[in-house]
Amino acid sequence: MKHTSSRKLATQSLEIVDRLKKLIENFDGGEKSETTFDSIKNKTIELGNSLKEINKNDSRGIPHKAYDTIHELRNRFAHRKGTENFDITTDYSIWKQKFTKVLPTLEKRLNQLTSTYSKNTSKRRFEKSLTQTFGSEETKKRIVDALEDSFDDNIPDANKSKYPTGSDIVKDTAEQFDKRYNQYLFSHEELSEDVQSEILKWSEETKEGVEFECSKQFASEKIFLDKLESLSPSEFFKNVSLFEKEYNDLNTVERFFSMTKYLKSLNGDLDKIESAEEKEKKKKTYQNSYFYALIKSLKESYHTRRSEFEQKSIDNLRKKFLEELYKKIENFQKLEQLLRPFVCDLGHGYLWDLSSSPFRNLGFDVLAKYSMLLNKDHALQEFAELLGRQSVTSKEVEKKLIEETVISSTYHPKNAQHGNIVGFEYSNDINRVVPSETGLMNDPELEDLFYLKFAEKRLLSYSYSDNEHYTYSETRRKEIEESKEKDITGPIIICVDTSGSMHGTPEQTAKVATLAIAKSALKSHRKCYLISFSTDIETLDLSKLNKSNTLDTLVKFLNKSFNGGTDAAPALSESLNQLKTENYKNADVLMISDFVMANIPQHLSDAIKEEQTKGTSFYSIVIGESANKSTIESFDENIIYNPYNELSRQEFHRKIRELSTRKKGKRERNISA
Repeated sequence: MKHTSSRKLATQSLEIVDRLKKLIENFDGGEKSETTFDSIKNKTIELGNSLKEINKNDSRGIPHKAYDTIHELRNRFAHRKGTENFDITTDYSIWKQKFTKVLPTLEKRLNQLTSTYSKNTSKRRFEKSLTQTFGSEETKKRIVDALEDSFDDNIPDANKSKYPTGSDIVKDTAEQFDKRYNQYLFSHEELSEDVQSEILKWSEETKEGVEFECSKQFASEKIFLDKLESLSPSEFFKNVSLFEKEYNDLNTVERFFSMTKYLKSLNGDLDKIESAEEKEKKKKTYQNSYFYALIKSLKESYHTRRSEFEQKSIDNLRKKFLEELYKKIENFQKLEQLLRPFVCDLGHGYLWDLSSSPFRNLGFDVLAKYSMLLNKDHALQEFAELLGRQSVTSKEVEKKLIEETVISSTYHPKNAQHGNIVGFEYSNDINRVVPSETGLMNDPELEDLFYLKFAEKRLLSYSYSDNEHYTYSETRRKEIEESKEKDITGPIIICVDTSGSMHGTPEQTAKVATLAIAKSALKSHRKCYLISFSTDIETLDLSKLNKSNTLDTLVKFLNKSFNGGTDAAPALSESLNQLKTENYKNADVLMISDFVMANIPQHLSDAIKEEQTKGTSFYSIVIGESANKSTIESFDENIIYNPYNELSRQEFHRKIRELSTRKKGKRERNISA
């Protein structure tokens, strides 16, 4: 929130100066007390602080000589106050000499500052208005100052400017303004200025309008009262019954006056008087008294009823006005939230050259500029979540030395009675001796040879073997290659159908979808290329825009009229050309359309298939259910979105989530290949 206006500070300073001048008169007049001098010290400190704030806010400020003198006196008192005793006569003499010397210059400059107008255009227009609804320019300036203070919670109530007489409509509106919004307005200076300007404008217009309406409503009664006032009592009583009827026939009158009871009472009193002369004199006195009392009563009733009518009208209109004002603020907050990624998430000044608080320097004017977003904010949120970011996966290979325990197995052969025959050997093991050797025993001449071989363990025998399983472990170091997956955001090309068949809800859906995807792409620092098409194309490369106006350009691009026929060929051709460029060679292509169009030419269909073999994905969001099936067959995925069908909406959400998962797997396979 900005500092207090120089005009208000100047007004406060003049009040302090007037108080100091009175203190001089009192001191010089004999009130040379420490209390009086303390008042001079305190007021001098207040004046110095006020002038300091003026010089902060206004480049013209206070002339150096006057400012330096007051500031010197201010510092003198502020630093010494309460720390040592003053010599009242000496200190007062020094103070008065310096103060009175610069007083003419100071007062002249302060009076100039109080006559200045507000820097805010709307407030300045209010102050300069020729209408006399709130009186003079000076009165209207005081209203502005009081209104500004009412929206600044940092100013103590005792220090806030007071509303001048006759400005109750502004005061009441400011007091009834919901304080829940104060903190938000405090951080949005221009928005706070707009709220105050709206209150001033509404108050002036409403007061004029209600006063005019009251004049019309009570015109007949006012004419009657004016006529009644012009009569003498005797003239009134000559036609009292006619006046009575005329008054009671007025549509604004709620309580009637009747002469019948009065005349009966008057005649009863007069009958008691015997003298005709005295009776006539008494009658005249009674009539005069009654007549003027009647006029006073009728006028009081008129003003009361008119005031009540006026206040009731203002209250009803104020309630409606504040509701609309709150709606504006809430829409501003909503718009700020919708567009926050364009301001905050992308780093300082990416889409708007603002500081940390988005919209801080923007007022209600931005609502009209981005009304399209507000109208479809729920859809925008849906698309933003579902069409957030497409990603590709790359593999990073890192070499790492790791220690591991390796368990190994080995087998040691051993002799066995039974097992696998692995060969022959010599032995005296009868169980293993081959049949040809045992046959020696059947021949008497060779029997001795058998026993000789047996004794020498030279009988030819089968050799059996069974492997014994041994395990052992060892710790060793080795170098391995470790694969890591890393998401890399890739560019995206969006083709949005702007033909006449998209008019209405499909148009809004396409716009919001495009904005949501572009928003997500920019948030992820992805390159994004937009193509709008009907019979011709228009393109917008968001990555090449000036960072300070990207959002404005994007919204302007999306707000273009939808008309003409539908021809997707130029858009697909442009997309294929972009896929050959360095910036968009790894892009995915998304087309948003109702696909009420002719078939895709064969050469484009072949080119799309070739790009698909390289890993490029072509997706479509099909709005409605009248798409050319032959056309959408060229796309990897066709996501049907019927905005009029809840089941279609649910299926659309599911498809988007499914698409994200499948896309990642596909990319991995392509990279691995």
